[in-house]
Formats: sequence, C-alpha cells, structure tokens
Amino acid sequence: MRGRFSFAGWLFPPLLLILACSENGDSGSSASSGPVVCCAGSKIAFASDRDGNPNPFINAAIRSDIYVMEADGSDQTRLTNSDSDNYEPAWSPDRTKIAFTSDRNMVLLANGNPDLNTEIYVMNANGSNLMRLTNDAPPPLGSNRPVSPDFKPSWSPDGTKIAFSHGVVVNNRIIRYEIWVMDADGSNQMMLSASPFGIEISCDPQRIKNTGYAGDFDPAWSPDGNRIAFWRRIVGNPPSTSAPGISIPSGEIWVMDPDGSNQVRVSPTPADPDECPRDFEPAWSPDELRLAFYSLRDGGAPEIYVMDADGSNQRRLTDDLSSNDRDPVWSPDGSQIAFRSTQQNLKRIAVIDSNGSAQTNLTNSGTFPAWSPLLP
Repeated sequence: MRGRFSFAGWLFPPLLLILACSENGDSGSSASSGPVVCCAGSKIAFASDRDGNPNPFINAAIRSDIYVMEADGSDQTRLTNSDSDNYEPAWSPDRTKIAFTSDRNMVLLANGNPDLNTEIYVMNANGSNLMRLTNDAPPPLGSNRPVSPDFKPSWSPDGTKIAFSHGVVVNNRIIRYEIWVMDADGSNQMMLSASPFGIEISCDPQRIKNTGYAGDFDPAWSPDGNRIAFWRRIVGNPPSTSAPGISIPSGEIWVMDPDGSNQVRVSPTPADPDECPRDFEPAWSPDELRLAFYSLRDGGAPEIYVMDADGSNQRRLTDDLSSNDRDPVWSPDGSQIAFRSTQQNLKRIAVIDSNGSAQTNLTNSGTFPAWSPLLP
C-alpha cells in the first residue's frame, strides 16, 4: 500500500504496497456522526493489518489480510489468514468471488532484497477455494533478478476477464509497468498497454529527466465493459514548484478500449506550465459518466477528486491537508465514495457523499476498499 511521500516506492510500487501495510488502529468501527451509508445489502471488502503477522522481509512491518464488512462498517470479518501480504481486493460482478494481490510466494534474492513477487489470486467471497491466477517464474537460485510483479486486479463487467498491472523485468531491474488482461481462470494472459521510455509528456520537457521507468497502472473497467481507465506515470520524477526540492511522482488519467486501442488522456494540462499532472487511481461511477481519482495537485497532500469521463468539470471532494486520501471506489448507486483516509499514520476506510459532503469513518484500520455490486 502506498505510503505518504515515500518516493522510493514509486520506483517499485508493489514493494511500497508492502511497506505501507503497517496500519495502526483497532478492529472496531469508528463511524462518526454522518450519513446513513447507502445500498443496504452491499458489502465492502478491504485490507487491514489489525490481526496480521510480522513481515519477514521488511523490518517493523506487519502483513495485511483481506476483510469484508457491511456497507455501514458493521460485521467486519477476516477472509485471509496467512504470513503474507494480501491487499487490493476486487469483487466479481456476481459477488461470488474476490480477486486480490498477494506476495505469499515472495522470496529473498542473493543480495538480501525481496524479489518483488506479487501475484493475482482469487477466492470465494467467504474466503474459501483460493486459486492463484498469475504465476511468474521465480528468479534462478542465487540470482538478484526481481520477479515481474502482478497486482491491482479489475474484473470485466461480465465476469469473464480480469485486467491487472504487470511489471516488466530487463537486465535485473523493473523497467516499466503495463496493463494486461487474462481470462478469469488465469489463462490467455496478454498485454493491453505499455508506456515505454520516452513517451510524450504534457508538461515542460526541460524540467523532466529520464531518471526512472514509465508505467501504466491500476486498470479500472467501465461498467459497460467498453473502456478501461488507468493512470500513466510520466517519465522521470519532475520537481514540484509547490514543494521545492522534493521530487513528486507525476501521473495522468488515461482511458482505452478493452483491447488496448484508442488510448486517450483525460487528465487536463495544468494551468501552471511548470507543473505536471499528478492524478492517480481512477474509478468509474456506476453510470459511467464520471471518474473518481486522487491527486496531489493542491498543496501536495493526496485528495479525492471527481471529473466527467472526458476530463472536464473537475471537483475536489476532500479538503484536509492533514489527511492523506486515496483508493476511491463508488457505491453501487453512485451516491457515495469510499476511500482510504490516513491521519497521523492511522489508516481508515471512510465514506463521503459524491458531492463532497458528509464524510464519516467506517473502520479504524483499513486500506483499498472495494464496494460490492448489489445482489439482483
């Protein structure tokens, strides 16, 4: 899970996900006075380290597990129970299965670093019948080559396919991240998008140095199945005029057809030519007319925003510089957005009305909320 301003993690996002799985907090709901959460009968899956085991690869870190709760924060139930990191849950459209990311096959390389092996798994909605979907080959014995990580699954609306992020390893380093797709049983894996070194950038090219990988991350399938939204990392880490001396990752929201064609950038060019877009983690509204996302554009703190699907009419929903707000996901009826809100290292699942009003907390510990579809 991505930690606040831990820029090293943008070079290796899955590793940062592991690092940030340490969440202080208890297992009870801390819902403050606020709105009645919508959609009775729906559930929210999420990740939490409240009952996790120590991380054997990262000192002082705790492993997370997948939990599920009612949409109002009640009846929180643990689904996974292992000495691995389990996060980024995604409901199948029929609500019978949950796909998620796990590092349960990670090993240490010869140099003592973890091999970055995260894979996509799927289980029944009650935690049974675990099955591994991606299976990248482990590094040779004694090698320092990291494994190509797979993470952030997203189901197609008909439940037949899963899109995900995939890391490409060349010469013992991850050089870029791509969007891939596979059948729901893990077969027929293929690349949809690749953002190679030297992609066109939308901000001042004189301020960009090719110091890192490019990448496409966090696919989100539209409810009609005709588009996939994702965010694209711009080459390098441009300096930030709002935070002098600090290099903040840049990202743009893009949309493409489900076969990878017709890629269109929807993040607008910033008004300040010396600033690059910093928009991440798009999520479709149920009516497909809007995208929620988080951005570091105002003051450097991650906040939740909403825009029309073509990038217009952008609105900021959360507005608290002391809070780190990420991982937005819509309620099934589009009236609310759940997200991860972090204050003073305490990560909670919160919910806010889609117009930006009436924010309330659902948990004292949690990240990566995933709101289930309503049952027919």
